[in-house]
Amino acid sequence: MHPDITSDALRIVLVAPMAALSVLLLGPPLQQFTIQQVCSDYYADPSHSAGTLVDGTRDCSVSAVQKQAATVLAALQLLSAVPGFFVTLLSGHLSDKFGRKPMFYLAISGLCAEALLVFTASKLGGIDLLYAAKFCVGITGGLPTMISTSVSTLVDLTARKGQLSEGTNTGSRIAVMSWFDGGILIGMVIGSFAGGALVKWGGFQLCFFVATIWALAALLAMVLVVPETHPPSTGRGSTAPLSSDGRPSSESRSSLALPREDRNPWEWLKHGTEFFGGIPAAVIANKLLMAMMFGGHRVVFVIYAFKMFAWDTWADSLYLASELSLSALLLVSVVPSLDRFLRSKIASESTRPSRTEPEGERSHLVETAESFDDGLETHAGSARGSDIGISASVYQIRLLCTATLVALVCTLFATKSWVLYAVLPLTCLGIGVLSITKALINEYIPSDRVGVVNSVIATLTSVCDTLSAQISIRIFHQFVDVHPASVYVYFIGLTLAAIIATFFIVRR
Repeated sequence: MHPDITSDALRIVLVAPMAALSVLLLGPPLQQFTIQQVCSDYYADPSHSAGTLVDGTRDCSVSAVQKQAATVLAALQLLSAVPGFFVTLLSGHLSDKFGRKPMFYLAISGLCAEALLVFTASKLGGIDLLYAAKFCVGITGGLPTMISTSVSTLVDLTARKGQLSEGTNTGSRIAVMSWFDGGILIGMVIGSFAGGALVKWGGFQLCFFVATIWALAALLAMVLVVPETHPPSTGRGSTAPLSSDGRPSSESRSSLALPREDRNPWEWLKHGTEFFGGIPAAVIANKLLMAMMFGGHRVVFVIYAFKMFAWDTWADSLYLASELSLSALLLVSVVPSLDRFLRSKIASESTRPSRTEPEGERSHLVETAESFDDGLETHAGSARGSDIGISASVYQIRLLCTATLVALVCTLFATKSWVLYAVLPLTCLGIGVLSITKALINEYIPSDRVGVVNSVIATLTSVCDTLSAQISIRIFHQFVDVHPASVYVYFIGLTLAAIIATFFIVRR
């Protein structure tokens, strides 16, 4: 276990994956169930009986069924995402005012309602209840709100220890966020694998019943285990970052925060705008572009693999379980280790006497660090150690994005399903970008606006995720007859833009 993972943080790392597991129990199985229901409705029309195969089964791979299924899947996502945008945005302000745990209860209650309605739909047939299920999870925030609140809780815990309040230990927060994201992915791995196995050997009803029970168990664990790290506001005073001795820092980045009695619920909009300047703008731009890529890929992959390689629910679940388990392993091992290596490399090269470096042969890592030194001058309390940590992290982001780009290009030209597994390690490396950017963003958030700003970032991420999913489905819909992998050109463009944006903004 990493030394920065405290007992309270460990509770979050262990309990949050339980909710993620219930979501993935409904992931690929729910998509496959939707496709089957659309296919059943399609062939209920006598004019479509020509698509019935010789053995009496229905050919659900025909383009008409796939296009209609893609439309239904897009509508289901919109029903959960659009209300979820507003709930997640508001949840940050509410968690800063009333505490973190009420937001946990709201989000996981929505997951319980979704699982129960999906189970009922599997017993009654049809897709009408699926719309109600997605709307329920949308109006309660669902997984985005739970993750946003979890991040705020972890920031509370690290600030309480005084680890990061002076901006001198970026690597510690990256380690904590990597372990948290790794735990979420492990929950998704188990949920994905269990969902596929339950559908294969027990059918959709058994899978959705288990998902309902597990969501209720996650809610109970959240009530009993997770601590409250931000008690309800008393309405007076402001919370400043702590120094290493546990006292409020005299020179801290909370100087941007307003006293609580002078704030109104929407004042954060102005300060949120100020927050998006300088280095965070580069990190946020990269985060949102990569979120768009992963969001679109996640939605399209199931129908792409079904059309291209005739994958069923078990094949989808097996691949997703492999992807998530490998991603979790890389998050808790490669990302923190690579961060420590790069910070050490930059520190050693930046302290090397300049006369030993021939003109024109300066290290690219040192140049990156110096470009960040210029950008960080406007942030009070910045330390040289933080400068090195941030420059190392952004350099790591570029490496991971490049690895993902290679994987996407290979997938675009793949004609055999084994290629997807061959490039899987490169695909998984890109997940680390989201953890790194999450840690870097919180380096600039005053302690009394942790919930608000994280909810803004989570909402923007959800908007980009959903927008990209809709774009991806439309591209797939438009070019499925040309080539099912045509949508990967869009994913490649997003990844390239993420890399270019980082270089451009850092070198402004």
